[in-house]
Amino acid sequence: MARRWTVWIGWVAVGVGVLVSVEAVGPPAVAVAAWAATAAAWWGLAHWGVTDRPTRWLARGGVSLLALAWTGIAVEPFAPALGVPAPLVLALLALLASLLVVGALLRAVTLRSQGHVIDGWLEGLLVAGALAMLVAELLFSPHLGPVGSEIEAATALAPPLVMALAVGVAVRLLLSGAERLPAAWLLLLTTVVSLAADTLYSLGGGTASSAVLRGWAAAYLLAATALAHPSIGTLVRRPVERPVLSSRRPWVQLGFIAVALLIPAALLTNQALATTAQPLTSLAASALLLLVLWRLARLLRQQHADAEHLERRAEQLRRRAEHQQALAEVSRTSLDVDTPHALVRSAADAAGTAIGVPCRGLANVWGEPGESGVGAARIWPLHQAHGLVCDPPPERALDAVDQQFLDAVAAIAASGLRRLETERDLRHQSLHDPLTGLANRTLIGDRLALALAAAAREADLTGVVFADLDGFKAINDTYGHAVGDAVLTAVAESLTAVVRRGDTVGRISGDEFVIIAPAITPDGLDELAVRTLEAIKRAEGHLPERAADVRLTASVGTALGHHSTNPDRLLAEADAAMYRVKRRGGDDHSPAPRYHTTHDPPYV
Repeated sequence: MARRWTVWIGWVAVGVGVLVSVEAVGPPAVAVAAWAATAAAWWGLAHWGVTDRPTRWLARGGVSLLALAWTGIAVEPFAPALGVPAPLVLALLALLASLLVVGALLRAVTLRSQGHVIDGWLEGLLVAGALAMLVAELLFSPHLGPVGSEIEAATALAPPLVMALAVGVAVRLLLSGAERLPAAWLLLLTTVVSLAADTLYSLGGGTASSAVLRGWAAAYLLAATALAHPSIGTLVRRPVERPVLSSRRPWVQLGFIAVALLIPAALLTNQALATTAQPLTSLAASALLLLVLWRLARLLRQQHADAEHLERRAEQLRRRAEHQQALAEVSRTSLDVDTPHALVRSAADAAGTAIGVPCRGLANVWGEPGESGVGAARIWPLHQAHGLVCDPPPERALDAVDQQFLDAVAAIAASGLRRLETERDLRHQSLHDPLTGLANRTLIGDRLALALAAAAREADLTGVVFADLDGFKAINDTYGHAVGDAVLTAVAESLTAVVRRGDTVGRISGDEFVIIAPAITPDGLDELAVRTLEAIKRAEGHLPERAADVRLTASVGTALGHHSTNPDRLLAEADAAMYRVKRRGGDDHSPAPRYHTTHDPPYV
């Protein structure tokens, strides 16, 4: 911060020194100020990120030519033998340079207008036309003094008229949303000071007095300050946001329009009082009046369009608020529901309520979002072949906002479905054997407890079949664990195929399998034990070729449980029965115990 203030204080000191030296040095001091502006243009426009090439080269070319012209004017009295161009040539060079600077300002206005270019030209032309009328009225007055030729007269009148145009463009630059940028105000002050100096020069009959030279020097110093200020990079750039109106303050526009009307009105009133009517002034005033009416008409139309725009924007904000609320509801639902059907139905209800269009869930949907082929209905595929379908009526088409909202609903619902799928997979993994997919010890205990509880209500018996493969360790040792896993998988598939609906097949550990058979009789349990032995033998046909000579047998133990039997005790009974069969040589089953369900105590 201290360094920045030091730089600015030093620059102000240099400017004051240049202005003071004008009294003693004259045009060379103005040339120094012009070269300062040139250096600022070459350095500042590059250093502060002005990327628009036309703006950079018009500004650099204009101030460079002005500096060259002032250098020629400064050395002319001291070096006549150097062949310095005549003053008329230097004046034309300065005029061309001024037009290049005006072009740079016009380019900056175009960049910032964002679709309001016509309004920019109208407002700039109003200010410039009013100032040009005022300047022309002063210069065409008898106080102008004699001029040598028409070319010299045009040369004397052109600079103030060009600078009047520059003032109008600089005013428009401020109205394009740059009122908070110091560079914009500095450029406006530059054009105003230069216009005043040019007007004084023309009123003096082409004589550059000390006041005129100081005005020019001050204008160049102001231009240098504007071009070297950091805000020049933001000024010569398209704004990120498009303003609603061509100006952020409509009353500022109306103020400039009023000034543009007052100047020709004052001039016409003066002519009427002095009885020195001039057709040129009357024609210019009429042209300005037409421009003012045109600008007012466009301003009213803009305000009407902006009012409609604000209404549409308010409607969009209301819709977005409803959409956000619906999305929050869908997010909560996706975390709370337990089934995919309930999640999809809730998402469809929330989406349809938010956009006012009937929506429903759909199954067996694949692919990308698109039309369903029935009317105007559109499908949003979710996850697990679920989909979201919305059927807008013919008079209610889905716009971009609706589609973005439905895309978000679909994404949230798909995330919820993936959560349910993950939870289901985790639950399945925690309750099932990873190799065979059968129920593990935990799920077997739960199913057995449920079967015994149901037996208490229905006065039924619950059976348990406990099967252990004979010689499985030898199979693993001889053929390897891969074949052993294939044996276990084949046995699991074969057992699953022979049990009743409602029975549960599980793998306790290693080569031990368990079948839970609710609501079964002793004879039925014996039949199930026989089917278990036969199923294990049939699994031989599903083994790998290198284990084709493997013969599968098992020791099967059975147990029946009464409603008051402990689940762990019942499993232990079946296990003990299986070991009795295995001690007898295996490849057999134990007979199921016989007792009545309601009168006899449970078998021990």
